[in-house]
Amino acid sequence: MADLSLGIILGLLSMLGFGLSNSLVKRPAEKLGSVLTIFLRQIFLVGFIILSLFLFPIHSVRVEDIAIAIGIGIIGYFPFLFFIKAIAKGKVG
Repeated sequence: MADLSLGIILGLLSMLGFGLSNSLVKRPAEKLGSVLTIFLRQIFLVGFIILSLFLFPIHSVRVEDIAIAIGIGIIGYFPFLFFIKAIAKGKVG
C-alpha cells in the first residue's frame, strides 16, 4: 500500500513540475530562442544531478548505462526542441 501512495504522490509531483515547466519556459524561449533556452536548462539540470551524486553516491555506474542515458538524451532533444519552439510561438494545450 505504501508503494501505491508513493506512486500517486510522485505522479502528482511530476504533473506539477510539467505544468510549471510549461508556464516558466515561455518567456525565456521568446527572448533567448529555443536552443539557448534548452542549453541553459540542461546546464542547470546537469549541475543539480552532479550535486545529487555527491549527496547520494552511486557505487556502480557502467559505461553501458552512460551510453544509454546519452542516447535517450539525444533522442529526447528533438521533441523538446519542437515543443519549446511551439511554446515560443503561442499557447500550447
